[in-house]
Amino acid sequence: MEIRPVSREEFPAFLGVFNRAMGFPPASENMLEVWRSGARVPERSLAAFDGEQMVGTVYSHDFELTLPGATQIGAAGVTAVGVLPTHKRRGILTELKTCQLREAKQRGEAVAILIASESVIYGRFGYGVSSFLFDYEIDTRFGAFRPDLPEGGGRVVFVDEETADKVFPEVYERWWKQQPGAIPRTDEWWGSVRAERKPGADAHVIYEADDGSIEGYIRYSTRSKWTAGLADSTIAEQDFVTITERARLPLWRHVLDVDLVRSVHMGGQPVDDPIRWWLANPRALRVTRYGDFFWTRILDVVRALEARRYRLDGEVVLGIDDALLEENSGRYALRIEEGVRRCERTDAAADIALPIASLGSLYLGGVTASDLATGGQVRELTPGAIAKCDAAFSSDRKPWSATWF
Repeated sequence: MEIRPVSREEFPAFLGVFNRAMGFPPASENMLEVWRSGARVPERSLAAFDGEQMVGTVYSHDFELTLPGATQIGAAGVTAVGVLPTHKRRGILTELKTCQLREAKQRGEAVAILIASESVIYGRFGYGVSSFLFDYEIDTRFGAFRPDLPEGGGRVVFVDEETADKVFPEVYERWWKQQPGAIPRTDEWWGSVRAERKPGADAHVIYEADDGSIEGYIRYSTRSKWTAGLADSTIAEQDFVTITERARLPLWRHVLDVDLVRSVHMGGQPVDDPIRWWLANPRALRVTRYGDFFWTRILDVVRALEARRYRLDGEVVLGIDDALLEENSGRYALRIEEGVRRCERTDAAADIALPIASLGSLYLGGVTASDLATGGQVRELTPGAIAKCDAAFSSDRKPWSATWF
């Protein structure tokens, strides 16, 4: 099989192969235009060819990823991974993924991230699940908050689409730079939202603080329904971003208080959303899905570990095994002093031993070394090293992204 980047003229065929591999419908004209425009870079694509036929695809975005401590690192955002069903089990995916990871490392990207279509695929390529999400559903009849919650200021306001098109990106830009696991949204991303929405179909709501600053927003749709003469409508969240808790609480309160609505569905929300602790009857908050979200692959151990901040001073030696990018295998001393970090190779004995995929899971602070050790993915070689890693790698916010790719 020939493995090579595709040209811009080949992007429609590239999308066609990916969509067929995934069982998706053909790409919309809007999506084709996005790929034909300068928003996609041919050099970041790879395709496998059986003779003249394109049979496999991978692509990666050039992202920044926010890390614990509100620092950022360049990341390859892997997407469009597919092999035609007529050519599976031939090692094509392995060739594509290996080439892609090596090219990303050569470009200077220290990590790669993806959202997995199947969770059994990517561990063998060194990816570890690093963030999670909840889908929530709540019956509004049980949506009362605890009576002891303090009264908040500010106000919740409907805005028109033109205002939302200006304000939402501004709020998001402030938010993603402080949220571990978040990625930026491009003008092209926001343009796709505008192109695909039906005018007037969604509600756009903001939270404005007393000082006039806008600290959060929610976009949602309402499905009107009446059952035997009784209102039985549903709200479905489309985009929900808040910079502060004082913005999140009143926006939650808003969707639970909309007249004639019986059920509120909030998809892909952070696992540490405080709504559970605000409700008078927290059992009424149904988690309809607890799923993996981002998978992280460490490409450059030293650069990746030095990029984020840590919550415990000290030193730990990591013994890392990377079967795919063997140059990463070895022992690394991670030294942290007042949150400042230094990582270098060492000949010292390892305190813990772990595969590169487990380091990817630890990286964003959403998975603990203790959990990985219980699951047999981390071995403690020095007593107390697991507890030290639990504290150091933890994050004050669980990693999460409001953006899929």
